[in-house]
Amino acid sequence: MNLNRDVAKQITEKTKQILGKKIIITDEKGSVIFGARPGDFNLYAYQSILRKSVIEEKNDERTTWSPLTYEGQVIGAVGIEGAFKEIKKDTIDLIQGLSEVLIYQEILLCRIYSIDRARSGFIREVLLEDTLTDENQIYDQADILRINLKANQAVILGYVKGLEENFLSSLQKLSQEEKMAKFEEHISKILADIRKAFEDNDQNVPVYFGNNLFLLLKGIRGSKITTENSTRFFKSKGEYFMDKLKEITGIEDITVGVGQFYPGLEGLKNSFNDAKLALEIGCKIWGPGKLYHILDVGIFISLAPISHQRKSDLTYQLLKPLLDDVELKKTVDVFLTNGMNLTEAAEELHVHRNTLIYRLDKVKKVIKLDPRTFNGAMQIKLGLMLSSLK
Repeated sequence: MNLNRDVAKQITEKTKQILGKKIIITDEKGSVIFGARPGDFNLYAYQSILRKSVIEEKNDERTTWSPLTYEGQVIGAVGIEGAFKEIKKDTIDLIQGLSEVLIYQEILLCRIYSIDRARSGFIREVLLEDTLTDENQIYDQADILRINLKANQAVILGYVKGLEENFLSSLQKLSQEEKMAKFEEHISKILADIRKAFEDNDQNVPVYFGNNLFLLLKGIRGSKITTENSTRFFKSKGEYFMDKLKEITGIEDITVGVGQFYPGLEGLKNSFNDAKLALEIGCKIWGPGKLYHILDVGIFISLAPISHQRKSDLTYQLLKPLLDDVELKKTVDVFLTNGMNLTEAAEELHVHRNTLIYRLDKVKKVIKLDPRTFNGAMQIKLGLMLSSLK
């Protein structure tokens, strides 16, 4: 373990708060890290490190040097303001104990950062790249990172507007490197809070995707989970995710995109693309600050730069209740062909006008689109065209 500037700064500041004394921290080679001019070599500090004993520096301002150790290894030295006879052993022991605690905390944080970074990189590779082709290898790597990719999962995305920009702008006095380190710590705390909110198990895994975007792999339990019967569940979890992001970050302007569940690794990729489409299209058409499920954006998926096959698949999900009901589908076809004229459509279908109205009400109920409005009719017509490509 090597001392870094952040830990040295914490040791210096905490010691001053407790003892009211100025101290200097050096690395294991006697070079100053904090408390004096960084990089300066101090011979007394170096001698203290080599001898593993307390040494007094007898200059104009006397300083007592003591080696700093961690797990039996000398990692640096601490220079305490005052002559050797003025510095009690309890003072040196207190600084040593404080240093060990702060170093241990730093190690834990580094491990957390490493896991968060590794999870983010791995999930990005699985969802966006084709470099991992062996499924067994993917599952093995996921297990190491405590990600249960064999579970039934869908992807939920949360865009937190201004998160990174606002946080970094509040750290004006720090270097860019220090700012990013602080931001990474901030993100790790947010991820820890999200994990806690979702029971902290290997089926519910949040990661930070950069650019203010959080991704949640959300699991669902059960033996007969399908794309159709899981929609309501994942939408409700998307709402919960949105509420938690607001609570944890203190930012209200959050947009969430929810993907469908599909089985397998390829299904997880489709779910990610669903969530991304829902987020992007929803924002463009209805604006940010809301939750959008892929089925909520309706036939506007035709605007997305995806394959005709994918558009057809998503459209089929949206219009499935209509497409599976021969009578309802024929009713809508005839109604739209007759320019949305109730009288003419009823005559062609050989049904009473009230019967036609009843059927159109049923269409609105099952697919959440009203064929009697221009917007609804346009989406249904386009959807029927796209579904025919299947």
